[in-house]
Amino acid sequence: MFKYIIDLFFPKVCAGCRTLLTTNEIVFCSHCRHEMPLTQYHLDPENEAVKKFYGKIEIQHASAFLYFNKKGIVQELIHNLKYKGMEEIGTVLGNWYGEDLKLAHAETPFDMIIPVPLHQKKRKERGYNQVTTFGKALSDALKIKYDDSILYRKKYSKTQSKKNLLGRSRT
Repeated sequence: MFKYIIDLFFPKVCAGCRTLLTTNEIVFCSHCRHEMPLTQYHLDPENEAVKKFYGKIEIQHASAFLYFNKKGIVQELIHNLKYKGMEEIGTVLGNWYGEDLKLAHAETPFDMIIPVPLHQKKRKERGYNQVTTFGKALSDALKIKYDDSILYRKKYSKTQSKKNLLGRSRT
């Protein structure tokens, strides 16, 4: 009963398009969920994510869950996750991608989830690392270890969202 009163005054809205969510919808409305630009890279060992690393470092596997388009739903989700404190977006996406990865890889070829850390100053500004919930949900879905103590960021850098490819590669 109390939940319905809270929902009346603070209705849950879609993190993608801000329409009201129905009782069975969590974080995204059905329309946005079906419009998500999925890469399906996990199904192709020679995908575009793998190709980005050619000649740079040796890797075993690379993948990406969603395509990013300016002014698209993924940009809205990332903005809400990073700047609006909607950490549940990371959990829902992590669970979703984890299930997709399990279906594609009968034996999980992954050893561990290691999130890319924020600098302490940036973490203080935002209050949390936006990849934490995604990484933990992925770890739970795949039943593999999550360890956020392996990498650390020494250098503080300004936001990369306004930089071009060359500018991002220099930081």
